[in-house]
Amino acid sequence: MLIILDALRDEKLHGYTLAEKIARIYGIEKPSSGLIYPLLSRLDSLYEKRKDRIFIALRECFRKMMLVLEFGDWNE
Repeated sequence: MLIILDALRDEKLHGYTLAEKIARIYGIEKPSSGLIYPLLSRLDSLYEKRKDRIFIALRECFRKMMLVLEFGDWNE
């Protein structure tokens, strides 16, 4: 999965193009669609299950950042 995430970090790709990029970047044989598509589906399902938690974490970071901007550095 990390190889797929690495290949997707700069741009969105469809399965066939993703497999070609992975082969090119890592110098390996092009992964089959039987490998790529189930992994993409798994990544999508992991994101769907965790997107609420991701949103809450981002909202909390934003809230803390706004407090620092309003009241100054925590270390002062």
